[in-house]
Amino acid sequence: MGRARAVLAAVATVVFTVSGAVAASADWTDGAHVGACEFGICGTVVNGLDIPVDIALDWCEWESAPCESRGVHTLAAGSSSDSRIDIDGFRVPDGLRYQVDFTYAFGAETTWLDPGWHKISTDTVAHITTHRPGPVIGPAQ
Repeated sequence: MGRARAVLAAVATVVFTVSGAVAASADWTDGAHVGACEFGICGTVVNGLDIPVDIALDWCEWESAPCESRGVHTLAAGSSSDSRIDIDGFRVPDGLRYQVDFTYAFGAETTWLDPGWHKISTDTVAHITTHRPGPVIGPAQ
């Protein structure tokens, strides 16, 4: 009976520790995050620019854009998103283009992206490496 109690106590400790780690890492998400990492792999954005980048924590498929009810946060210049929180997309601001190195579970590619929101999958690391002036999307001002 003593061994069974010790095993249960160890399991409970691991469960509470993991729960605490998840809650602590999600502090900046303004609540529960709908998207989830899969098998320890999360969508990640690496901002290699000297300007901040907007990132989305959840994607609304029916709108093809970030969910307004979920968090859109700013990733500081020269930083990376938390590897324990799944990022679902990032925004290229109006008037710019971003060069992005995408790394997937089974491949990689480098491409230039125009202004707007761009969805990434759970198995994707999007490393934004440089920017340049690009097209202006939307009505003329």
